[in-house]
Amino acid sequence: MGLSIRRELKLREWREAVREFERIISLIEDILKKRVDPFTVDISELLEKMRLLLEKYGDEVLLMDMEALSRIVDLIKEQEEWVQNESLVLGMGPLFALARLRQMSLEEIAEKFCEVWNPIAYRDQMMVSTVLRALDYLDAVRRLPKTLTGVESVDFRLSEETLSNLGLLSEEAFREKLSEFSRKVERLLGEESSIDYWDLVLDDTFEKSLENMILLSYLCSRGEVSLKVNPLTDEIKVVKPGSRGDRFSLALPFNYNIWVRRIAEKKKNRREG
Repeated sequence: MGLSIRRELKLREWREAVREFERIISLIEDILKKRVDPFTVDISELLEKMRLLLEKYGDEVLLMDMEALSRIVDLIKEQEEWVQNESLVLGMGPLFALARLRQMSLEEIAEKFCEVWNPIAYRDQMMVSTVLRALDYLDAVRRLPKTLTGVESVDFRLSEETLSNLGLLSEEAFREKLSEFSRKVERLLGEESSIDYWDLVLDDTFEKSLENMILLSYLCSRGEVSLKVNPLTDEIKVVKPGSRGDRFSLALPFNYNIWVRRIAEKKKNRREG
């Protein structure tokens, strides 16, 4: 009876091994037939899986292993052709683009540029010093055609009204806000050993909450406070600066939807508390 059970178990394992080989063969044949990206398959992983099956079952799966290996060879050939075709496209692409540009008017080029332009810097990511450097650069470029030497830069001054219209803070206003926020954090840490990060930065508006996050990041970079992260619960606490340890960067995703969800959770916790 025991011998029969062992044979049945061995037969089941062998059938599962055969099905695994069939899945490998079917996967490769499907890729070759549909002419999709052949690099979507990790060949080294397939070979390792086949090696383990061959070591375990030996001659019993040898034919299936040979067939799967033959399909892998075909897949490697397909990868080689794919690389050659992609290289050809990359080489010809700029030539076609240049020829198309020469046929387009300035208005068409400007329109296409605006359609695909995706700026990586936005107004809310700029500081006054950045704006001033940009103005200095533009002034230098404007003067460049007139003379190549002795270019003088203009010391620009932006009024508080202009900065407000741009949605920017002057350096003095920023330092004042930072000092006020620092005093608030210092007072709260004097009452408690730690403060929940989101309880500290969340405010009635999304803009104010984002501003609090920026101000707190400045305090952390200056060493006035530290962040303590619980990797199991993702809980973040603001604590007093401790002994110097390894510095690390912490990226926290934050947008309007996250702000709405966090505010709702905060109100719910208050009601339950």
